[in-house]
Amino acid sequence: MLMGHPIPVGVQQQRLDDGNVYFTPCSPCPAPTPKTAIVPASPAATPIAADAPTAPPSVRQPPASSTTPREADPARSRPQETLRVLFAYASAKLDAAGRTALATFAGKAKKADKVEVRGFTDSTGNPQLNEILARARAEVVREDLVRQGVDRKRIHTWGCVDCFAASNDDEEGRQANRRVDVILFRK
Repeated sequence: MLMGHPIPVGVQQQRLDDGNVYFTPCSPCPAPTPKTAIVPASPAATPIAADAPTAPPSVRQPPASSTTPREADPARSRPQETLRVLFAYASAKLDAAGRTALATFAGKAKKADKVEVRGFTDSTGNPQLNEILARARAEVVREDLVRQGVDRKRIHTWGCVDCFAASNDDEEGRQANRRVDVILFRK
């Protein structure tokens, strides 16, 4: 339970330029696994029971005027390049390899129209803490990019605890899931 409400599954938390945090569907995940829950993109597609708890005010859909990454017109903004940064177990600290990769990638990120920083965790541990960890990883990468000269206003961050790049059945797969994906978009 998150503040007395069920934990949203199959959604990503995203911070937009207006400073507010929103939940949007994260489906389709880059490589969904059988454990990945998929939420329909349209809220109207899923009936909500009358006795279902309402979401707290902080859990809301983005305003109609904003454009979330999943709603962007593919002809106008297309992913061009992706960098994957791996993290240690239960850590949101960049290691030397991550800092070096981001330093090299920052030059390309400065030229992008939009930069998405997506934080992820493996499936082990407490789901609430994993959500905090996924967002913290994304924020650490965002701050490193900003420190290297990427415009903060063009960086959008979010975290997801249900989007796995590999199986969580062995340590190698769990390591691949403890990551941040930095995606550059250009028109």
